Amino acid sequence: TLANALSGRSGKVLDLACGSGTLAVLIKQQYPLLTVHGVDGDPEMLGRAERKARDAGIDVKFSHGLADALPFEEGSFDVVVSSLFFHHLSRVGKVSAFSEIKRVLSPTGELVVADWGRPQNLLMRAAFFPVRLLDGMENTRDNVRGDLPSLIGASGFSRVDTLSDIATPLGTISILTANNSDGA
Repeated sequence: TLANALSGRSGKVLDLACGSGTLAVLIKQQYPLLTVHGVDGDPEMLGRAERKARDAGIDVKFSHGLADALPFEEGSFDVVVSSLFFHHLSRVGKVSAFSEIKRVLSPTGELVVADWGRPQNLLMRAAFFPVRLLDGMENTRDNVRGDLPSLIGASGFSRVDTLSDIATPLGTISILTANNSDGA
């Protein structure tokens, strides 16, 4: 889980596609020794995120950037987290984003992703259908097929695991973790 990836750490965490900053702020509140960064492609959302962090009285750094061209140096982060983002991307976009995440992770870094996964049953498949219509049948195809773990692995990550599949009113959310394979 995210708690396992973050507990005991004092390094740097990146919240990819941080949106309004809710997860980044929560991480900083729960793990004050971490340096937390959020990145998003929407300047309006970044403004909301900055206000949220300021209102909470915590220091979270926010940057404008896209998942396939992150504005950070190689090996900058110990953990990269992302929540409900990858289903918005095409297959090529997903592969590019996972490769870019691998680049900005330290050699022993960890990726934690929460996103729509393979529906657990017909009810979950039906529940996810409106999301697919909204976000695009093609963009969500990899999620429905359960292909995110293999796409992560194909980007060079090791030990890609599905920690859990959670039934929600809108479909199944999968929690995935992966380690950067460059570690010795």
